[in-house]
Amino acid sequence: AITDRVMAAMEAADGSGGDSRCTCPPWPADGLKPAIPCDGKTAHVAYILMAEKTDTNGDSHNNGRYAMYITVSQPAADHGSNVIREGENLNPVKTLRMRYDAWRKKQPASFK
Repeated sequence: AITDRVMAAMEAADGSGGDSRCTCPPWPADGLKPAIPCDGKTAHVAYILMAEKTDTNGDSHNNGRYAMYITVSQPAADHGSNVIREGENLNPVKTLRMRYDAWRKKQPASFK
């Protein structure tokens, strides 16, 4: 599927360094392992969107009705329901991969 190729391209960009201004936060001062791991963070947000001809566009990419829209944002009270959670990764591309794979498993075998 084209969405598989888009994910591969995003991972390639992430692996090539992405945005060097985006880095993992320092470990907690108490030396304990952070609640959410951070592996090579190179972005603050990530999303993938797939639209069909019959989908409805909004005035922005994030408020239309699309066949698939998966988004990831950093943990913060005002970032809505798409924030990174425990069991995910502060690198949004890695978390997007996890969420995309979960979505993909729900698709019929015929999905291309």
